[in-house]
Amino acid sequence: MGRFGSAGQRLKCKFMASPVDSLGLISNIAVLFAVAQGGKVTVRTESSVLHSEFVAPMQAEASVRLELERVHEKELWSDLRLARLLAEKCELGESTRITDRTIVRARERGVLEVLFEALCFRLQLAGEASDANKVKEVARQIDNVRALAPEFESPSAWYCRAAVNYAMENVEGALDCFRRYLKGLRQMDERARARRYETENAIYHSKLEEVVRGWSMVASMKMYLGRPLAASRIVRRLLAVVSGKRELSALEGGLRMIQGQLAERRGDLDRAFEHFGEAHRIYLARHHWYYHLKAVLGYARIARKRERFSEARWYLELLEDATGGPEFGAMQKDIEKERRSLDEGAVDLWVDVERGVVRTRESREVPIGKQFVLLNLLDVLCEAHGKGNPTGVTKSEIIQRVWRESYSANAHDNKLYYNINRLRRLLEPDVGKPKYLLNWKEGYRLAPDLNVRWIRTREAKK
Repeated sequence: MGRFGSAGQRLKCKFMASPVDSLGLISNIAVLFAVAQGGKVTVRTESSVLHSEFVAPMQAEASVRLELERVHEKELWSDLRLARLLAEKCELGESTRITDRTIVRARERGVLEVLFEALCFRLQLAGEASDANKVKEVARQIDNVRALAPEFESPSAWYCRAAVNYAMENVEGALDCFRRYLKGLRQMDERARARRYETENAIYHSKLEEVVRGWSMVASMKMYLGRPLAASRIVRRLLAVVSGKRELSALEGGLRMIQGQLAERRGDLDRAFEHFGEAHRIYLARHHWYYHLKAVLGYARIARKRERFSEARWYLELLEDATGGPEFGAMQKDIEKERRSLDEGAVDLWVDVERGVVRTRESREVPIGKQFVLLNLLDVLCEAHGKGNPTGVTKSEIIQRVWRESYSANAHDNKLYYNINRLRRLLEPDVGKPKYLLNWKEGYRLAPDLNVRWIRTREAKK
């Protein structure tokens, strides 16, 4: 039994733990009780009597406060880890809510390490939501924290600055900050290293994990700056370090994605698809659904560039179904951009009557110039094709609509034949085997399976 006495008051408690555990627990409670009473504390147990004299109660209060700060800091790190985990699972809305709460609490309690990490992650979430106003607001918060604590030069602070620069599309500035982040990691003393990686609060497994993360970002920045050889060298060296290490598998997935993008940029689509597939398998194994979506977007780009348009559309439909909320703003823009590229790339014949622009898949632009008769011919044929008319356009209708004359075989057949042949020489890769403009028993038509983009803005003027 333990009895706490101070200023004529006593508190009795029974402890079922071992004597040693009970003694430690009694001592902790005694400290709290002493702070409340501001006097002498006597702790009695069945085996011993402890006397604690508090000449300066403020010292005891400071000790308690320090213990409470550690508890609060642990809670903050736990919340930040939860927010990161939710983001991996595509729960971006809930992740944002928890991150915002962590930022408020970390600022109130003055826990700068957590505050910088949380602000940096919040900046990433704002970027993923394509929320430019929020990006600017978080960047201002980071600047304010730096102004209040200029002596705080944790590696996290440099990573935060790098994230701000990248969000503001200052890639060179981001690259410089990522280098300073890596320098900060190298210069950490043993005490700081132990606190960052070896405590139960740690959100990183090791210094190696942070170093690989930093160098991965350096490789990305170099790729965006048009330095593919340097980016490729960095990625190869990092993969030699992380491959096969389960705790670093998420970083390996990111490196495989960079490899895929580099291969895609140099036109090696088979290798790019292979790297995206490697990243995809890693993300699925970790249940990292958000970056799994980025791998699927890579599949869609490769399918489009291989001219497998149905496959590319299927991938984009999957992505559109999975990214419906506003928190996926950046991903939605990427999907929309790819959808536009797909629509343009999948077009066999592009006819802009107003601008006089005609394109085919084989020749990017047909030199049709101001040959208005041929443009009008295409206009009539595209209109019929757009209506899904399987019978084409009769000679009589063509003469009536293009030349504004009543059809007569003797007067018009040669004229029509001559202009159809002119149009075929411009459109067809092989005039002897036409695949765009086909004969029809009563006239002509565009091939039924053509994907035609027909722009007729003049229509409003008629």
